[in-house]
Amino acid sequence: MGLFTLAACSEDAYQSAEEQNAQDGSHYQTNSFNENWPGHTHGDNNISGPIWRGSDYYSPWDIWYRVNNYGDGKLQPNYIFSTIYTGEKEGVPNNYHLEIYAYVGLAYFDGDNDGTYTDVATTAPTIQYNLNSGNYPNLYAGNNEVGNLIKTDVITVQPNESIRLEDTTLHLLTNLPSSQDKYPSNSGGQFFAFSGISPQEEELLSIYGKVFFYEVLVYDTSISATPIAHEFMQLNPQGYPSGTATSKTAYWDPVSDLLGNHINGDAPGGLGLYPLYYLNANLPNGTDWFPFSFPPDPSSTYTCDSREVIFDLPVNMHSIPLTGSDKLVLDVLGSSRHGWLNSSIYLHLE
Repeated sequence: MGLFTLAACSEDAYQSAEEQNAQDGSHYQTNSFNENWPGHTHGDNNISGPIWRGSDYYSPWDIWYRVNNYGDGKLQPNYIFSTIYTGEKEGVPNNYHLEIYAYVGLAYFDGDNDGTYTDVATTAPTIQYNLNSGNYPNLYAGNNEVGNLIKTDVITVQPNESIRLEDTTLHLLTNLPSSQDKYPSNSGGQFFAFSGISPQEEELLSIYGKVFFYEVLVYDTSISATPIAHEFMQLNPQGYPSGTATSKTAYWDPVSDLLGNHINGDAPGGLGLYPLYYLNANLPNGTDWFPFSFPPDPSSTYTCDSREVIFDLPVNMHSIPLTGSDKLVLDVLGSSRHGWLNSSIYLHLE
């Protein structure tokens, strides 16, 4: 299949996998969901036969599989930042230096904006957090459980460098004692660091958080110390409620307050207010969808209830033009063995 194998950690392994993906035309997926064909993977099961990526978006964030039994239970979304060329320019050195700020918020909505953040995937005793306790002043701003973003400290990437941030069991690798870097040699000693937030907020983000936006400053060190680009980035919104993908979007429900009013989120960089949605089929507790068919059956219909939250921005914010034909691109890479369960949010140079 030529898919990106996420067990490979060295820069050479990154480059080899990226080149193979590009050659077979299956390099990336757009950020949309196709419930008619979510894909098929073996995971850790001893099953022979092919693996398919599926069609369109397979989200790294699914509340039902936040804790899973695959990969020794150590499969989490990960974040890769690379200034190493892919494709035809592979092996060519460059002078690009990145400074990146991530805007992080809660990845899931429990369906009830009442100030009690509930892990809907848990049964008795259900895991709940009292956001109205005063311990979550940033995440519960405006009395809304989701849509509030916190800016991280800077992440730096040197020219011709790839770093990977991934925790073994948490959604976000932070500086908390409970965090454990899965691939310390590929993180450059960096992690998602926060200033001015409470310990409770940092803990909640490490468990349930995701990066919604990047603020990226690009420097060409051969020119000057002034950024040649300063942009905000989001995954490709194709397939969101106002997107243009051909896949169905019926399961994107509005995030609403207790009166039924649709809640907007404030996108960073002065982009303005945009409606919040979450991927919800309103399935009973414990009856989540299984993301891969055994065997795969493209004629079947699959139901997604991941509870993932998105800002519905119908604009292209996943690519930044640089010098000449160079560009910085934000995409999703799925694991060839575990599908979206170990997906990479991949910021890279082309």
